[in-house]
Amino acid sequence: MAPRTIVLMRHGEKTGEAGDRGLSPAGRARAERLATWIPEAFGRPDFLIAAADSPKSRRSNLTLEPLARATDVTIDDAVENADFKILAARLLGDPRYTGKFVVVAWHQGKLPKLANALGAPAGSYPDKWGRETFDRILRLDYGEGGAPRVEEMRQPF
Repeated sequence: MAPRTIVLMRHGEKTGEAGDRGLSPAGRARAERLATWIPEAFGRPDFLIAAADSPKSRRSNLTLEPLARATDVTIDDAVENADFKILAARLLGDPRYTGKFVVVAWHQGKLPKLANALGAPAGSYPDKWGRETFDRILRLDYGEGGAPRVEEMRQPF
């Protein structure tokens, strides 16, 4: 009872300005390019999931907004960044995700832990997501039972 594919990625680039919760011009440009590239590379997503907005960041939501508009898929942002285990349990246990394609935009510090909670085998994903790494994607493909096959990719822009 797992999705067909989960794509994990970090939100777009920050502005670097104290207290700014948004994306930099580079982050906004990345989000716009993802709206075209993800459907071309993987197909239309069935679900879009972003870390919940917080007093420090709206970046996960802002990264997925152009993709949501392009695909007419609503962003689910009900789970807090620190509650990645809740998200993983939901994705792997709720039948509505079975066989579906899910795109997740999250925060860099929790992405390796989220991959682990989604069953990715140790060593198949980076232990740390670099502070300046915004173009990495993890593709988790779930087959019949067992751990997903993990492919680390780079956004081509």
